[in-house]
Amino acid sequence: MTLETLGKWRFFGPYIIWSAASTPLIYFSLPDTMRESFLHWLLPVGAGLVGLLYSAFHVRDFLWKEEKKQWVGKQIRQEFLKMIPRDLNVTPEERARLENEEIHKELGGVFWEAIDGYPELVAQKQFFYKNGFLYTCAIDITLILPFFAALYYAAFVFGLGIIHPFFATVCLLVAWLACSFGIPKYRRRHLKLSSEQLDLIRLRRRDFVEERFREIVTEWRNRG
Repeated sequence: MTLETLGKWRFFGPYIIWSAASTPLIYFSLPDTMRESFLHWLLPVGAGLVGLLYSAFHVRDFLWKEEKKQWVGKQIRQEFLKMIPRDLNVTPEERARLENEEIHKELGGVFWEAIDGYPELVAQKQFFYKNGFLYTCAIDITLILPFFAALYYAAFVFGLGIIHPFFATVCLLVAWLACSFGIPKYRRRHLKLSSEQLDLIRLRRRDFVEERFREIVTEWRNRG
Protein backbone atom coordinates (compact mmCIF):
# COMPACT_ATOMS: atom_id res chain seq x y z
CA MET A 1 0.00 0.00 0.00
CA THR A 2 1.27 3.47 -0.93
CA LEU A 3 0.68 6.75 0.88
CA GLU A 4 -1.69 7.84 -1.90
CA THR A 5 -3.71 4.62 -1.62
CA LEU A 6 -3.82 5.01 2.16
CA GLY A 7 -5.23 8.52 1.79
CA LYS A 8 -7.97 7.30 -0.54
CA TRP A 9 -8.99 4.41 1.71
CA ARG A 10 -9.03 6.64 4.76
CA PHE A 11 -11.21 9.14 2.92
CA PHE A 12 -13.74 6.67 1.53
CA GLY A 13 -13.67 4.12 4.37
CA PRO A 14 -16.31 5.96 6.44
CA TYR A 15 -18.64 5.86 3.42
CA ILE A 16 -18.55 2.05 3.52
CA ILE A 17 -19.25 2.04 7.27
CA TRP A 18 -22.13 4.49 6.94
CA SER A 19 -23.63 2.52 4.03
CA ALA A 20 -23.43 -0.81 5.85
CA ALA A 21 -24.89 0.63 9.06
CA SER A 22 -27.67 2.48 7.21
CA THR A 23 -28.99 -0.39 5.11
CA PRO A 24 -30.91 -2.34 7.80
CA LEU A 25 -32.28 0.90 9.24
CA ILE A 26 -33.79 1.84 5.89
CA TYR A 27 -34.84 -1.68 4.91
CA PHE A 28 -36.76 -2.43 8.11
CA SER A 29 -38.15 1.07 8.65
CA LEU A 30 -39.72 1.94 5.32
CA PRO A 31 -42.79 0.48 3.62
CA ASP A 32 -42.20 -1.81 0.66
CA THR A 33 -43.23 0.87 -1.84
CA MET A 34 -40.46 3.23 -0.71
CA ARG A 35 -37.77 0.72 0.21
CA GLU A 36 -36.38 0.06 -3.25
CA SER A 37 -35.95 3.74 -4.11
CA PHE A 38 -34.18 4.45 -0.83
CA LEU A 39 -31.85 1.48 -1.11
CA HIS A 40 -30.91 2.11 -4.73
CA TRP A 41 -30.69 5.90 -4.77
CA LEU A 42 -30.99 7.77 -1.50
CA LEU A 43 -28.89 5.37 0.59
CA PRO A 44 -25.75 5.61 -1.60
CA VAL A 45 -26.14 9.36 -2.02
CA GLY A 46 -27.00 10.06 1.64
CA ALA A 47 -24.37 7.74 3.08
CA GLY A 48 -21.85 9.08 0.60
CA LEU A 49 -22.46 12.68 1.57
CA VAL A 50 -22.35 12.00 5.30
CA GLY A 51 -19.31 9.74 4.96
CA LEU A 52 -17.44 12.29 2.88
CA LEU A 53 -18.34 15.08 5.32
CA TYR A 54 -17.04 12.89 8.15
CA SER A 55 -13.72 12.57 6.30
CA ALA A 56 -13.61 16.12 4.97
CA PHE A 57 -14.13 17.62 8.45
CA HIS A 58 -11.57 15.21 9.98
CA VAL A 59 -13.93 13.96 12.68
CA ARG A 60 -11.60 11.09 13.54
CA ASP A 61 -8.56 13.34 13.87
CA PHE A 62 -9.02 14.29 17.51
CA LEU A 63 -8.76 10.62 18.52
CA TRP A 64 -6.18 9.64 15.88
CA LYS A 65 -3.87 12.52 16.78
CA GLU A 66 -4.16 11.62 20.45
CA GLU A 67 -3.29 8.00 19.64
CA LYS A 68 -0.17 9.07 17.74
CA LYS A 69 0.84 11.56 20.40
CA GLN A 70 0.44 9.18 23.33
CA TRP A 71 1.85 6.02 21.73
CA VAL A 72 3.71 5.83 18.42
CA GLY A 73 4.86 9.44 18.34
CA LYS A 74 5.98 9.25 21.95
CA GLN A 75 7.96 6.06 21.31
CA ILE A 76 9.71 7.51 18.27
CA ARG A 77 10.44 10.75 20.10
CA GLN A 78 11.90 9.07 23.18
CA GLU A 79 13.95 6.48 21.30
CA PHE A 80 15.16 8.99 18.74
CA LEU A 81 16.41 11.39 21.39
CA LYS A 82 18.71 8.63 22.59
CA MET A 83 20.57 9.04 19.28
CA ILE A 84 21.55 12.65 19.98
CA PRO A 85 25.38 12.69 19.75
CA ARG A 86 27.15 12.69 23.10
CA ASP A 87 29.52 15.42 21.98
CA LEU A 88 26.60 17.87 22.06
CA ASN A 89 26.54 17.46 25.86
CA VAL A 90 22.78 17.87 26.10
CA THR A 91 21.75 18.57 29.69
CA PRO A 92 18.74 16.88 31.34
CA GLU A 93 16.90 20.21 31.19
CA GLU A 94 17.61 20.54 27.47
CA ARG A 95 16.54 16.96 26.85
CA ALA A 96 13.21 17.61 28.56
CA ARG A 97 12.69 20.70 26.42
CA LEU A 98 13.64 18.84 23.24
CA GLU A 99 11.05 16.19 24.04
CA ASN A 100 8.22 18.55 24.92
CA GLU A 101 8.67 21.78 22.99
CA GLU A 102 7.76 22.38 19.36
CA ILE A 103 11.23 21.39 18.19
CA HIS A 104 10.42 17.73 18.85
CA LYS A 105 8.46 17.80 15.56
CA GLU A 106 11.61 18.78 13.70
CA LEU A 107 13.60 16.09 15.45
CA GLY A 108 10.84 13.55 14.75
CA GLY A 109 10.92 14.54 11.08
CA VAL A 110 14.46 13.15 10.90
CA PHE A 111 12.87 9.73 11.45
CA TRP A 112 11.13 9.97 8.06
CA GLU A 113 14.17 11.57 6.43
CA ALA A 114 16.25 8.61 7.54
CA ILE A 115 13.67 6.17 6.20
CA ASP A 116 13.26 7.91 2.83
CA GLY A 117 17.01 7.84 2.27
CA TYR A 118 17.39 4.07 2.58
CA PRO A 119 15.66 1.55 0.24
CA GLU A 120 15.22 -1.18 2.84
CA LEU A 121 13.45 1.23 5.17
CA VAL A 122 11.32 2.64 2.35
CA ALA A 123 10.16 -0.88 1.46
CA GLN A 124 8.81 -1.36 4.98
CA LYS A 125 6.63 1.77 4.82
CA GLN A 126 3.88 -0.20 3.07
CA PHE A 127 3.33 -2.16 6.29
CA PHE A 128 2.96 1.11 8.20
CA TYR A 129 0.38 2.30 5.67
CA LYS A 130 -1.63 -0.92 5.73
CA ASN A 131 -1.71 -1.06 9.51
CA GLY A 132 -2.41 2.66 9.66
CA PHE A 133 -5.54 2.16 7.59
CA LEU A 134 -6.78 -0.66 9.83
CA TYR A 135 -5.89 1.45 12.88
CA THR A 136 -7.97 4.43 11.73
CA CYS A 137 -10.74 2.12 10.49
CA ALA A 138 -11.10 0.77 14.04
CA ILE A 139 -11.32 4.39 15.25
CA ASP A 140 -13.99 5.16 12.62
CA ILE A 141 -16.07 2.18 13.71
CA THR A 142 -15.73 3.23 17.35
CA LEU A 143 -16.98 6.73 16.55
CA ILE A 144 -19.68 6.01 13.96
CA LEU A 145 -21.55 2.92 15.15
CA PRO A 146 -22.74 4.29 18.53
CA PHE A 147 -24.46 7.06 16.56
CA PHE A 148 -26.30 4.42 14.53
CA ALA A 149 -27.18 2.50 17.69
CA ALA A 150 -28.99 5.63 18.89
CA LEU A 151 -30.81 5.88 15.54
CA TYR A 152 -31.92 2.24 15.75
CA TYR A 153 -33.23 2.70 19.27
CA ALA A 154 -35.06 5.85 18.17
CA ALA A 155 -36.58 3.96 15.25
CA PHE A 156 -37.85 1.32 17.67
CA VAL A 157 -39.30 3.94 20.05
CA PHE A 158 -41.16 5.57 17.16
CA GLY A 159 -42.64 2.24 16.12
CA LEU A 160 -40.67 1.71 12.90
CA GLY A 161 -39.81 -1.91 13.66
CA ILE A 162 -39.37 -4.26 16.58
CA ILE A 163 -36.13 -5.61 15.12
CA HIS A 164 -34.25 -2.32 15.53
CA PRO A 165 -32.99 -2.99 19.09
CA PHE A 166 -31.19 -6.02 17.68
CA PHE A 167 -29.29 -3.89 15.17
CA ALA A 168 -28.65 -1.26 17.84
CA THR A 169 -27.07 -3.94 20.03
CA VAL A 170 -24.98 -5.20 17.11
CA CYS A 171 -23.72 -1.67 16.45
CA LEU A 172 -22.75 -1.20 20.09
CA LEU A 173 -21.09 -4.62 20.23
CA VAL A 174 -19.02 -4.02 17.08
CA ALA A 175 -18.05 -0.53 18.31
CA TRP A 176 -17.01 -2.01 21.68
CA LEU A 177 -14.93 -4.72 19.96
CA ALA A 178 -13.24 -2.12 17.75
CA CYS A 179 -12.48 0.09 20.76
CA SER A 180 -11.45 -2.65 23.20
CA PHE A 181 -9.60 -5.01 20.86
CA GLY A 182 -9.18 -3.45 17.41
CA ILE A 183 -7.52 -0.17 18.39
CA PRO A 184 -5.14 -1.81 20.95
CA LYS A 185 -4.24 -4.52 18.43
CA TYR A 186 -3.30 -2.11 15.66
CA ARG A 187 -1.63 0.21 18.16
CA ARG A 188 0.65 -2.65 19.27
CA ARG A 189 1.36 -3.47 15.63
CA HIS A 190 2.24 0.17 14.89
CA LEU A 191 4.55 0.28 17.90
CA LYS A 192 6.22 -2.94 16.77
CA LEU A 193 6.72 -1.64 13.24
CA SER A 194 8.15 1.65 14.45
CA SER A 195 10.45 -0.23 16.82
CA GLU A 196 11.73 -2.33 13.92
CA GLN A 197 12.31 0.81 11.88
CA LEU A 198 14.18 2.45 14.75
CA ASP A 199 16.42 -0.60 15.15
CA LEU A 200 17.25 -0.54 11.45
CA ILE A 201 17.90 3.20 11.54
CA ARG A 202 20.34 2.70 14.42
CA LEU A 203 22.09 0.01 12.39
CA ARG A 204 22.11 1.63 8.94
CA ARG A 205 21.51 5.35 9.30
CA ARG A 206 22.94 6.40 12.66
CA ASP A 207 25.60 8.66 11.13
CA PHE A 208 22.96 10.51 9.11
CA VAL A 209 20.70 10.93 12.15
CA GLU A 210 23.51 12.20 14.36
CA GLU A 211 24.61 14.73 11.75
CA ARG A 212 21.05 16.04 11.33
CA PHE A 213 20.63 16.24 15.10
CA ARG A 214 23.84 18.29 15.36
CA GLU A 215 22.43 20.76 12.86
CA ILE A 216 18.99 20.98 14.49
CA VAL A 217 20.17 21.17 18.12
CA THR A 218 22.92 23.69 17.32
CA GLU A 219 20.43 25.94 15.50
CA TRP A 220 17.92 25.53 18.34
CA ARG A 221 20.53 26.58 20.90
CA ASN A 222 21.46 29.62 18.82
CA ARG A 223 17.79 30.63 18.67
CA GLY A 224 17.32 30.19 22.39
